[in-house]
Amino acid sequence: MATGPTTLVPLGEEAPNAALRHTHWRKRASLSSVGDAIERFLENAGFDRAPWLVVAFAVGIAAWFVLSGPIQWGSAIASGVFLALAGAALWRGVERRNRLLSASLCLGLMFSAGSGTIWLRSELVGEPAIEQPLSGRFD
Repeated sequence: MATGPTTLVPLGEEAPNAALRHTHWRKRASLSSVGDAIERFLENAGFDRAPWLVVAFAVGIAAWFVLSGPIQWGSAIASGVFLALAGAALWRGVERRNRLLSASLCLGLMFSAGSGTIWLRSELVGEPAIEQPLSGRFD
């Protein structure tokens, strides 16, 4: 059994320590500064943010190829739109989150546009799938 100094637990008779008078965080939104860090990153990026729109469009196209069917393709498009709407709902009117708002709107919509564009292109130009396995000579 370990022996050591006894820890004193205040039971109300003594004035509590100054560190115990206040809660750790007064606002839940101030718990993390991730939003501030992202906002600073976007501010420092300047015009280097524009190529990310092309990347989001390409990721939307790639997602269409990776996913297996119309339900998943529709879900991917809906998730991009949801990202844009969530950014608008969270940060609309918040002056210190303007760049984060525009990034969530643009990236979400470009992702959805990429998936929607390749899906539309495949429907208009693509050949229909073969229904069953066939053997023979094809021209």
